[in-house]
Amino acid sequence: MSIFKKNDENFTITIPNNENINISLVYNRAFFGLFDFEDYHVNSFGKDVQIISDQLSYKERIDLDESDDDLRIATEILGREKLPDGYSQLPLQLGGSILDTLENSLTSAYDKYSKFFTTSPKTETFAEELVDPSIQNKEVRVTFPKRHFEVTPLSALITASNTPSIFKFSSHFDYHEIEQLTKDLIYQLKYFENEGVGFQDITVDSIFKIQDRYLIIDSQKLVMFKGKSQHSSMHKSIYNLIIILMGQTRNDSLYIVPYTKLYYMLHRLELENVFEWI
Repeated sequence: MSIFKKNDENFTITIPNNENINISLVYNRAFFGLFDFEDYHVNSFGKDVQIISDQLSYKERIDLDESDDDLRIATEILGREKLPDGYSQLPLQLGGSILDTLENSLTSAYDKYSKFFTTSPKTETFAEELVDPSIQNKEVRVTFPKRHFEVTPLSALITASNTPSIFKFSSHFDYHEIEQLTKDLIYQLKYFENEGVGFQDITVDSIFKIQDRYLIIDSQKLVMFKGKSQHSSMHKSIYNLIIILMGQTRNDSLYIVPYTKLYYMLHRLELENVFEWI
């Protein structure tokens, strides 16, 4: 379960390590960038070293000396100096092996990032990186400045209401909010599967509302994706989640939104084990 904290300046979500998956490759800037968020900060923490994300947060940028434009621009582009660097571990190895090492590094980098330069679906996952044996005691911490963000766990948004109707359920949520949550879940699950991971199940505690989007942030239920056979239990948990958000019984849930897209989506989810929005 992710840990949510807030202070006078920031909201912080700490995502615990997963013993089997390197979550720093899952919950990174590529994931949060799907939602066009800006001015947030992602840190990955190992056993003995803190790895800072490659982009400065808003607060760090305004703390730089504005009179030194060259330093400010270079730092924004390249990031702050990190250790170990190429000069902190000596002696350097000499000989023909350097060229072989460089070639292998370039090939590895190309294989890793070439997925972002193709329009065809990715057919291979990066299982070796995701199950890197050096991932023990690693966690991810994401910081959202309050001046730009509103962050709330989904569990904190479920409150009782005395005005249920076809558009306002007997919970905090209305039809349009559940529709947005459903679309966000479908969108993210396709992304995660393309990255080679999935979820055992998805519950209220798995989701955070950040701005007006609903994000799945739950490293403890993260598993390697091995095929659509894993969908059954996850889809059942999603159906139960939506029923909870509607604040209705299982039998009544479909009939308070008759013949809507949400109605047909729930039917397909329950009867056909298909999670789609059409």
